[in-house]
Amino acid sequence: MITAARILCTLIPALLLGPAVALALPPLEQLETRVELSPAAQLAERTFESARDAFSAGRIGLGVSAFGSVGYSHNHDIIDPTHSWGYNQGLAGGGLSVPVLGSRLQLEDSLAEQRLQVLQLDARRQLQRRELIARLRKAYGDYWQAQRLEVLAQGYLQDEPTFEHLAALRTRAGLLLEADRLELLTGFSLARRDEASGGADREVALALMREFTGQDLDGGVAVRPLVPLACVRGVDSSEDWTDSDPELAGLQKVIALRQSSPRDNALYPVQSSVQLGYTARDDMPTGQHGGSAVLSWSFQVPIEYLSQRRLLARAAAAQLSRAQLEYEVRRQELQQQRRELIARAAVLRRNSEFASARLASADAAVHERDLRAVKLEGDVAEQLQRARLQRYNAAKSLVEADKAMVYWYADWARFETSPCQSTASTAPTQPAARPGGRALYLWHSAEWLTEGATELGERKLRAIHAAGIERLLVSLDAAQMRRVSADPSPLLRAVRNTHEHGFKVELLLGDPDWIRPEQRAGLLRIIEALKSVPFDGLHLDLEPAQIDPAPDRLPALLGSLAQTLVAASAASPWPVALSVHPRDLDAPVGDSSFAEVLHRLRVSPTLMVYVANPDRAVEIAEPLLGHHPELSFSVALSLEKSLGREESLWSYTEAERRRRIERVESQLAAANFSGLTLQIEDAWRDASGLARLAAGE
Repeated sequence: MITAARILCTLIPALLLGPAVALALPPLEQLETRVELSPAAQLAERTFESARDAFSAGRIGLGVSAFGSVGYSHNHDIIDPTHSWGYNQGLAGGGLSVPVLGSRLQLEDSLAEQRLQVLQLDARRQLQRRELIARLRKAYGDYWQAQRLEVLAQGYLQDEPTFEHLAALRTRAGLLLEADRLELLTGFSLARRDEASGGADREVALALMREFTGQDLDGGVAVRPLVPLACVRGVDSSEDWTDSDPELAGLQKVIALRQSSPRDNALYPVQSSVQLGYTARDDMPTGQHGGSAVLSWSFQVPIEYLSQRRLLARAAAAQLSRAQLEYEVRRQELQQQRRELIARAAVLRRNSEFASARLASADAAVHERDLRAVKLEGDVAEQLQRARLQRYNAAKSLVEADKAMVYWYADWARFETSPCQSTASTAPTQPAARPGGRALYLWHSAEWLTEGATELGERKLRAIHAAGIERLLVSLDAAQMRRVSADPSPLLRAVRNTHEHGFKVELLLGDPDWIRPEQRAGLLRIIEALKSVPFDGLHLDLEPAQIDPAPDRLPALLGSLAQTLVAASAASPWPVALSVHPRDLDAPVGDSSFAEVLHRLRVSPTLMVYVANPDRAVEIAEPLLGHHPELSFSVALSLEKSLGREESLWSYTEAERRRRIERVESQLAAANFSGLTLQIEDAWRDASGLARLAAGE
């Protein structure tokens, strides 16, 4: 796909020279977890909580309530026509009251509308989150696509000075018509417009993402958003999704509420309550005390009870019918929208494949005319420029095709019951889902550095991705290390370009002398020199056996290795991992095992299980995964030519290699198994061979 055919020459200088924290935008799946922080989500949450608490407060009135009274009276009673008696009296009373029969039913009915509002706000709150995720995905897609458009435009504009000079010479010589020259130059105007448009779109999209996530995001390189079309292929027209849809689930609750409407009860018109009370009297002149206990039941029945009863029943039936019709109409509307989305996914996928094929054809045309321009005279320069313009437009078409797929993914958020865990992205060829993720040792990285952003490099990255590889462990030799320490920009560009293709990139360092205390500073200097590079991790391949294979020397060497890991973990801005021999994990280091040391340092081990027999590989690795559940393990297998048939999978057929690798993956089902790491002498050059490891080929 187009992504970054000329990134090595055209990536924005601010991204090359800026601080490491601003080099990359958080990935989309990480931003989606923060939509609850947006003001819109907070408002919906507070509105729901307010209505819910008000409803809970109203329900308290359905229970027992207390009543009471306190009074004082000055009395002057007439005893007979000739006598009267004046006295003062204090009164106090209290008791409990319970609404029963129709009074209770009417109270419940008065709360029904309030409960209905709570159900609606709950559904609206969940739909609001899905809507925010959809808008966030579109904003992220706009940012990513604008970024690609800027890079594409900058790459095209690089040829402008050379072609303008050549076109002017040929026009003055009468070899190129002025109209043709102006027509060819319009492509550069188009690219400048696209560059300006991309910059403006990125700013707008970044502002929207800040609003949706409630945080101050820094602009940087956006990684390729994963569009899990593979999760949609297996979706049929079943009704299971309706149970988890917040809107339909809310309407189903409304139906249940209407079905149990208190208006259907024959006692609904009857108002009634039960009171239990006690009244105390104090006659102040005489000092006499008295009181009385009261248990009373009161009720009131309307004269036209039967007429009211019929009308209430009809009203309840009408409300139920309305709720059922509303649910069915909305279910059919959403089901149709969902079917259209599923159908559109297949169309968009084919559209992307067509755009990719069209771009590949344009690339071939540019390459052919570029070769001809070196050796032939005539109008080959104009033909080359027309081919470049056609390629530029083809690349833009692919950008638009990818953007349409990201927008589809945004629309799919309305029906997404849970995040899809597939690693599928927008590329035409994608790996199938596997237990854990695969990683690849890339010991020879010179061609990765120079080819990564070229069309050849893009094909190799796609081939590696097709093999299920998600992480690249990249090593640098001494000469490369000196160059990137002086000027890290080529390494920065290569890492960002690889990130855009959906990979994680870890720095792979493997000099066993760093185990020795006197050599440890060399490792720390490398870490310090490359701190600005946005690696995803630091992977160390430090084998004590390469220093001294004697078993009695192992504990001391592992103790020294532990000190090296302590120093590296303190200096490294990235998580640390270690390739380790299985026998080393349970070896003693002081009062604990080496595995316990790794756990305390939070270093993830990769077990070097270099055996070709998959059952034997599982036999070695599985007990260690079970004994150390606190550690996250990767398991390394060898496809090296230099090892024998018992240690390496290289000598087997492609189908047999794939079968054995997949057997190890399927058998190691422990929760702390993070995937396989493949060891190949020159993995970058053999990318096409790696692609054939993908299941189904």
